[in-house]
Order: sequence, then structure tokens, then C-alpha cells
Amino acid sequence: MSDLSITVPGITVTADSVIMPESLTLEQWSELFRQITHAGNSLQWFVGDVAAFGLQHFPDSVKRFCEIHGLDYGTIRNRAYVSKSVPPERRRKKLAYAYHAEVAQLKLFSDQDKWLTKAETDGMSATELRQAIRIAEGDEVSAESDGKEVRFVSKYCDALADWLTHRPSDFFKDDTRRAVWKERLRPFAEAFNKL
Repeated sequence: MSDLSITVPGITVTADSVIMPESLTLEQWSELFRQITHAGNSLQWFVGDVAAFGLQHFPDSVKRFCEIHGLDYGTIRNRAYVSKSVPPERRRKKLAYAYHAEVAQLKLFSDQDKWLTKAETDGMSATELRQAIRIAEGDEVSAESDGKEVRFVSKYCDALADWLTHRPSDFFKDDTRRAVWKERLRPFAEAFNKL
């Protein structure tokens, strides 16, 4: 079956609709829904691949084509970027296009593979993947969508970690000081163990 085949009997597909008979069973509906969502994911790749080819071979024509057909040139250019950055042999059929768009900016294919594998094995959403990549790259605004509290706590956790790592080697030799700091850091250790 090609990525754009609709093989459920009695279904009519037009340019702007899918017409289903009232007699459609749950099994047929489920299969139709699977095929359509799979085709939708494939279409994003198709648009990107064709646009990337066009930008390479006919750069002026792509923008003109978008203007004539009412397409957003920025969106088409972004799809081309993702397609060019994540070649067909690196694409994961089990992951939606959005995951690949998140790893497209990674220059090393090994990094793309690492993150796509992590998304697959950990069951991450595309948003979680984006945040994980940003955090791993040291992007301080990666928690922007997590809200003010998370950004506030993250900032002070980073400051505490920096402060602790720069203590002189004899800082914790005093028994009283060590006991006080063990008690202060206990909630951090407990939170760490929950991760």
C-alpha cells in the first residue's frame, strides 16, 4: 500500500473531504483513520522533499509558486529545511513529522539518531523532545513554557550546584557543617531519586 492509498470500501475522498457511508463499522472507521493520519504525516515529508528539490533547482519559482497558489512561503521553506536536514534514510516511520522537525537543527546525524531513539523508547511528546534537546544544549529559556516557578527554581538550583562544586575540598570536613548540609540537601536527594 502506498502512503496515500485509502483502501476502505465505500469511502469517497475528494480534494477537501472524506465521505463515509452510515454503514461504516468501527473496524472500518479505525482503519480509515489510521490510513488518513499516516498519509497526513507522509504529506508533510512529500511537501518538504518537493520544496527542497525546487529550492535547489528552481529557487525563484518556489516563492512564485507559493504566491500563485496562496501557500505560505515560510512554511514551505521550513518543510524543505526539515526534509533536507533529515534525509529519508534517517526518518522514523513510528514518529510523526513533528519529532523530525525538532531534530532537524542538529548538525550531526548521530545526535539526530540519539534523540529520535530517545523519543521512541521513552514515549516522549514532540514538545518534551524539544525541551530535552534545549536543556541538553544548555538553553536557559528551554523551560519557558514551564512557567515562572520552574524557571525560578531552575535558576536557583543551577546557582546552588555551581556554589557547591566550587567549595574548597576541606569545606565539608567539619562534622557540624557536614550534618547541617546533609539535612539541607536531603530534599534534593529525595527528588533526584524520584526521577
